[in-house]
Amino acid sequence: MGNNISEVCTKIASGHTVHEVDCATKEKIDKLLPGPWADVVLLRPHNWVVLRRFLKIHEKVYNFQFRPDDVVVMTYPKCGTTWIQEIVWNMRNNPDLDNPDADDALFVRSPYLEIDMFSVPEMAFDIASIVAFTKGIQKYVWNLFHLLGSSPMFKVAEAHRKPRTIKTHLPFSMLPKNLLDTCKVVYMSRNPKDNVLSAQHHYKLHKMNNFVGTQDEFVDLYVEDLLLYSPYGQHLREAWSRRHHPNFFMTTFEELKADTRQQLTKLDAFLGTGLTDKQFDNILQITSFRTMQEMHQLQKLNETAYNMDVGNKEGLFIRQGKAGTWRDKITPEQNAKLDLWIRKNFTDHGIDFKYD
Repeated sequence: MGNNISEVCTKIASGHTVHEVDCATKEKIDKLLPGPWADVVLLRPHNWVVLRRFLKIHEKVYNFQFRPDDVVVMTYPKCGTTWIQEIVWNMRNNPDLDNPDADDALFVRSPYLEIDMFSVPEMAFDIASIVAFTKGIQKYVWNLFHLLGSSPMFKVAEAHRKPRTIKTHLPFSMLPKNLLDTCKVVYMSRNPKDNVLSAQHHYKLHKMNNFVGTQDEFVDLYVEDLLLYSPYGQHLREAWSRRHHPNFFMTTFEELKADTRQQLTKLDAFLGTGLTDKQFDNILQITSFRTMQEMHQLQKLNETAYNMDVGNKEGLFIRQGKAGTWRDKITPEQNAKLDLWIRKNFTDHGIDFKYD
């Protein structure tokens, strides 16, 4: 991404500097992602891709006051985030399936730290989206007037009175340096070949992204690290280097899918939730693919948020919940391109994946 059209070179709280994408890259992004969430900048080192609106909240995010009883769920996007987020929240708060808070919006009971960067003037809301994003908000903050003004969902995270399960897609290098010494972090990764297909569907489904290209073009965006929160390689390497920290739990989508109960048992020991066999059964039931596909609030968003022609044909937010679907959908040429990228970014750094 050389020959930048204009270097902003502002330094943000994490120490990264802000740079504009070059002309050719901007033209490609604008063509393939005509939605308003295509207005991105790069943060160096590593060329992290974030929405320009992140610059309005970066200082709040970096200086966020984590508490010792927080649990942070950290992922690169489309690695099964909602699944592991619901697992952790329910293990900590709803093991007997009797907590009325379970009906509240996921991003209210389990705040998404940097979600306010996605709030743009073009975003439309209806009853379904208001319920999906704000139901129950009055339970989690001392004073609703506190939410007035900018960054309302960040304020929910700050004002949350209960032990928090906080979601982020940000890498370690963009979060407080003392994060792991302050609270526990659960990190889940996914093999890139399934991850790229899940991301492609997400970018096609959401009107705010509105991907209009071919699968070849999306794979190119992916391996060129042009999607939000990229580069995945650096994201996972930062987590991998911390894998032995006592406050860090690392799993993969494939491991969780292959033997969910075994991974929940390990997670239970890490979180100290002390679940009974019956409570494990409850968590398995409430976070099963079928239950989440039928009941989850993000499944109930409609044409205001989603391209419903895509949703009706290919599925909504929670779609397949499988590992290994790439084998039927990625072409040999795309597979070869991904293999080269995987070797450079993961295999050469000692990180391997299961692909089924």
